[in-house]
Amino acid sequence: MKAIGMLAAAALALAAPAASAAPRQGSLDTYTSKGVSGYQFVVSCLSAKLCVLGGYNGKGVGDIVPVRNGTPQAAVTFKGTSAVYGVSCPNPSGCVALARTSNDVGAVFAAIGKSGKVTKSAKVSLPPLVSLQHLSCTRLTSCEVVGLDDTGFARYAIEVGSWNGKKLTLHKTKVYKGDVTVTDIACIGTSCDVAGYILGSNSKDTGFDLTVSHGSIGKLHTAADDALYGISCVSASRCYADGFSTGPSGEGLVVTANNGTIGSPHSVSGDLAGIACAGSSCTAVGSAGSTEGEIGGVSSGVPGTPDVFPGIGPVNGVAVIGGMFFAIGSSGPGSHLPSELTYGNAF
Repeated sequence: MKAIGMLAAAALALAAPAASAAPRQGSLDTYTSKGVSGYQFVVSCLSAKLCVLGGYNGKGVGDIVPVRNGTPQAAVTFKGTSAVYGVSCPNPSGCVALARTSNDVGAVFAAIGKSGKVTKSAKVSLPPLVSLQHLSCTRLTSCEVVGLDDTGFARYAIEVGSWNGKKLTLHKTKVYKGDVTVTDIACIGTSCDVAGYILGSNSKDTGFDLTVSHGSIGKLHTAADDALYGISCVSASRCYADGFSTGPSGEGLVVTANNGTIGSPHSVSGDLAGIACAGSSCTAVGSAGSTEGEIGGVSSGVPGTPDVFPGIGPVNGVAVIGGMFFAIGSSGPGSHLPSELTYGNAF
């Protein structure tokens, strides 16, 4: 999953095969995996009993899948969309989902109630060549979104915006050279961190953390040879991010970002694609090779030995709530369903 966008990475991962059934290393002894229809790659939870998955179905239409007590329910599709790029559930009262229109000229925001059902949706127009890809909400009426403005000739501006449930306000950053990929956003209160990477001409990535406060864009902090994919914030000043190195080690990594400044990476086997934290304890997910899912614990920014799951494919998204983790990725053998939900006790 290196040097490609998140949606492409998700589709690639969901198409990968797998083999066997039980974790072969690490500390996670018990887990439950269930097949899910469609190609789901994002997850957020209202409670330990109710989560929401997002992605797209076999016909290329955006959808969400409620998960009750660990059991996936019937999918809800969003006509006129190509994929649900993000879902954020700030509290037990509901969630907000972000989808891309099928003609690539707008976005759809959907409100999800405390029962896990869609209560309303709104289509918003976007400027030409602007795409929104991720969101993080601190309230149902206070979400930050992020995406890209493709100015052409491998030049991009990072597009950051605010959604209040009725209106979208955009704030473009300066234009950057190179292929920019925005991978995630995480917010605490009015402070947010945007993660991603810029692909250089030598095929080595420069990871970045862009701070956002009260809707105003802050400084872009960078880390050479580190591609950042997932980020989770535990306070207004501290976040944990994961991804992989494009340097000599070629391993997965976890970093601590203090006020956006990226610390030295801690290496871990495999490639990491998502992280979710409860305090200083986090669960990170990704892949070991191209066919095996990987889930592991992170304590105060330091990863432990991950569990490798030959029975599931690469894992793209994770949520932690109520002492449980819920991870979504590709399905292993023996299932006709493309996606796989795996959950268990958080690390």
